Amino acid sequence: MSTLAIKCHYEIPLALQDAIGLELNAISVVNGSVFLGDPISLNCCSDALFLFKNESSWMPDPPSFQFVSKGHESYAGNLYGIEITKLGKPKYELRKPETNPFYNFDLRVSSRNFGKVVKIVGIGEVRKEDVITAGQEEEIECFFPKGAVLPDVISIDKRTLEVIGFQFDTGKWLYIFPDDEGHFRFEIDSDIFPEERISNWETIDDEPKPLQILQVFE
Repeated sequence: MSTLAIKCHYEIPLALQDAIGLELNAISVVNGSVFLGDPISLNCCSDALFLFKNESSWMPDPPSFQFVSKGHESYAGNLYGIEITKLGKPKYELRKPETNPFYNFDLRVSSRNFGKVVKIVGIGEVRKEDVITAGQEEEIECFFPKGAVLPDVISIDKRTLEVIGFQFDTGKWLYIFPDDEGHFRFEIDSDIFPEERISNWETIDDEPKPLQILQVFE
């Protein structure tokens, strides 16, 4: 009996808690487009930098954070996640390693609109099961290369990170969605709470699934 293992495990790193109490100054990406709707949305096909500012003396040089979109579609559904790296004080000559493009698209944010970060929420799907696929070749063959030997069992162990929400002391939210490998979508200045977000499947994915709030920093 052949088994195929499908695994992913994404979590918000504890380092992102350092953004609590800071003011968002700008979102910087290599390439992006903005839709001035309600809410405002930003789409990009690159990593993203969140640049913060802080007027308190205890942290004169607040950190920045790099967000990298990961994941792809699979038999087990979307394996989407976000990798987050805490960086030092941002510099505008910052370049991506190896590829070296500038982060040359900045969406400037006024602290009067956002205020300080008071809560960070991670939303995703947790699923762990073994699916018997022997005899179901017609249903699963589209997920495999032509002529591949199909497994009898697909073992699924996934923890996705499909949405990160930042709440500000104004009550507004900013949401980050990984849209496949290397692509992001942002919703800015949103009034929707995470509990409403996970009950509205169409805003997150093309198919219903049991998304849940997995992490809360505040």
